[in-house]
Amino acid sequence: MLLSSGNLWAGRLFRLVVLPLLASAAFAQTCVPNATALPMHPEGLAEKLGDVVITCTGGPIGGVVAGSLFIAYNTPLSNRNDGSANPVGVTAAITGVSGSVTTPTLNNPTLLFISLQYTIAATPATITISGVRSAPSSGTPGSNVTAAVTLTGVGSPAQGIPFVVGTASPSPSLLGTVFNNGLPCGGSVLPNPPDFPTFAATTLSSFIRITESSNAVFTVKDPSADSGVRVILLLSGYGTGIRAFVPDVIVGSSGSVPTSVASFLAGVAGGTYTPRSGQLLLARVPGADTNGAGGSPIQGAPGVTTSFSSVSEITLTNGSAYVVYEVLDANNAVRETAQLPVFFVYAQNNCATAAQTSLTATLGPVSTVSGPSATAPIPRFQPTALSPDCALLNDCNAFYIPKLTVDQTAVTLNGSSLGPVQTSVLRLGNAGSGSVTFNASAVYTSGAGGWLTISPTTGVNNVTLTLTADPGTLAAGTYAATVTIDAGTAGKATVLVTFNVGPVGTTIQSIVNAASFQVGGSLAPGSYAALFGLNLSGTNVGVTFNGSPATITYTGATQINLLVPATLAGQGAANVVATVDGKQSNTYRAPLAANAPGIFTPGIVNADGSTNTANQTAPVGSTVAIYLTGMTVPLTGQTTVNIAGSQGIIPSFAGPQGTFPGLIQVNVQIPQSLSAGTLPLTVCIPGLIGQPVCSNTVNLYTR
Repeated sequence: MLLSSGNLWAGRLFRLVVLPLLASAAFAQTCVPNATALPMHPEGLAEKLGDVVITCTGGPIGGVVAGSLFIAYNTPLSNRNDGSANPVGVTAAITGVSGSVTTPTLNNPTLLFISLQYTIAATPATITISGVRSAPSSGTPGSNVTAAVTLTGVGSPAQGIPFVVGTASPSPSLLGTVFNNGLPCGGSVLPNPPDFPTFAATTLSSFIRITESSNAVFTVKDPSADSGVRVILLLSGYGTGIRAFVPDVIVGSSGSVPTSVASFLAGVAGGTYTPRSGQLLLARVPGADTNGAGGSPIQGAPGVTTSFSSVSEITLTNGSAYVVYEVLDANNAVRETAQLPVFFVYAQNNCATAAQTSLTATLGPVSTVSGPSATAPIPRFQPTALSPDCALLNDCNAFYIPKLTVDQTAVTLNGSSLGPVQTSVLRLGNAGSGSVTFNASAVYTSGAGGWLTISPTTGVNNVTLTLTADPGTLAAGTYAATVTIDAGTAGKATVLVTFNVGPVGTTIQSIVNAASFQVGGSLAPGSYAALFGLNLSGTNVGVTFNGSPATITYTGATQINLLVPATLAGQGAANVVATVDGKQSNTYRAPLAANAPGIFTPGIVNADGSTNTANQTAPVGSTVAIYLTGMTVPLTGQTTVNIAGSQGIIPSFAGPQGTFPGLIQVNVQIPQSLSAGTLPLTVCIPGLIGQPVCSNTVNLYTR
């Protein structure tokens, strides 16, 4: 590792390691390194490691040992940095003999003590290195941090055999249960007096019970740290007009009287603390930032038995707030818990649905800095979601614990490729007290993705989720997804969704004006339309628009001609479904408009009754009949005709043809000013916003 740093390191290594080793070989001291491994928070980024203690014995009394010490860790160190690669807080001391050791430098993850010297005495020489900090190895819960010592210049040096100096817990440090009672519509008043007992007895509250996953998670400030372990309580989704209040001091389960809001069958208590008794005590930290760093506890641990009742308001910004507590005292010999309540004051309201409020907690200060830093706080932690604590406390089935329930663990849906959507429901509930707030999401585990929709994706307590599987883009096959319903400490459930997609069935691919065949255009109620798709023919064929049946004029394997129901007038769109011999198609969304004119091709009749074609032309000055569909009856405005350069010609007649419903006839005289030939023709009618709505363009043949 050192040689990889280049020629400079190689030269220093020769001078500091090889030469002293050669000079001191005759002293024949034997040095044995050891350490007591310290427990580490698995989320910790600057955890204190166990002291490395090196004991050297033997050799001639009065001999002088001069060498160097290198300690290589298996994970980068994260002490505060003085800006010159020197870790702050790391100390090295020699006891039992007269000697000295230089201040270390850091070539991460190796500590370098480049000069070590002492005089051999009858007592062992003990070298102790303290104050080293690191994150758990690879950030893996349950992993060990190891150190390997290389000591030169002692004759029989210790040569890099790793030993454990820190062990991270296999589970998150902080567990909990969230008792989120939301914001019921009845309101909650500000009590008088505004102290803890009165708040707890009269005001709506929610709270979190936090629990150590193992002993000594809650630790007090040590001299090399900026603070004790902190807990950040986070609130969100509380809307406007809400006031929130929290206790200034929290007494934990080891206290003389723990803080309680009449939960877990306990009474109301602000908490009583007795000093020098190993009792968990946390104090609010005004001035702490959103990461939980900075500020100072509102008070220190009192020197006499004290009961607490003060409550302070915290500011909600856009419905969110945070409050930070710091551990002032704790009992590292037992697992401790604490209740963190929040009281809410708000006016009565007539809410239609429960607010999507969120309450959670994490160890703090939180950070992403895992290496040396001149500014990052010590201690510091990665933010970690709370895992349930009820298994540790043996009350998972207690009536007071919020508990997510889901009525199914697996759902199977069947459909056809390109066919209609298929739906199923999941019923969610709360088998305990308080509120269960959940989030639902899907992960596709086999086949193509994107076919599953969950609605709603969030909710509170008793909610029915609709699972919608859309085979509109899927080939025949089997597809799978896992739906996860996450209710935080109230539980998490997974539901396997299997979607069996069969061969293509009755399928709508498009619906167009039967005269213009304009793809993507609107349809007018009461007009003719052509529906195109797959597997459309059968003994019993029907088409509905928003549930209203259409009049069918033709059916084939890939096309159905129909009359759009006139009852859809005034609607902006329709869900169209075709049913063939009892098999339903996909749902096709068709836009609607009062007027969407389309001229048939051929659709112009000459004055002599012949169809207007290139071989059967109309004389200039004669009257022709134009047949179209897609106009509301009665007509909604003055119809006009454009023929070549003649615009806005007023027809002599415009209205229903009379024989066939949905067919419009427009009679117009061809202006004498027009020349013979092939002339473009359109029919227009005023639109809703003033602009005319015009038909497709067809050819008028004249002579």
